[in-house]
Amino acid sequence: MIVGCGNLFSTDCVSVGVAGIEVNVAASPNADPLASTPRVTIRDGAYEEQATLWANSSPPLRFSGAIERPGIYTVVVEADGYVAQRVDNVEVARSGDCSYPNVARITVTLVRAP
Repeated sequence: MIVGCGNLFSTDCVSVGVAGIEVNVAASPNADPLASTPRVTIRDGAYEEQATLWANSSPPLRFSGAIERPGIYTVVVEADGYVAQRVDNVEVARSGDCSYPNVARITVTLVRAP
């Protein structure tokens, strides 16, 4: 069943889960490849989730989260042996006729911990 608005023309809205945040994660060019899968945490106030790794993702690894959830987020990327990276004020807002989230795309490069 398709859920949406209108009469099933090209401008119809379809009920889909659109990720509000996509995060690409890679090791710096002069660092060893990532030995384990990074942890990507997405927070907005009291809300917190672990982003989902896309299937068949190869460096850079792609994660997504904040499905159909507007807000102002902090994204934290952690991996064993690397310095944690934090990105503040990642805004996800809705727009357009169907009010889907605008996808905030972030690239994070991890560097080896000293």
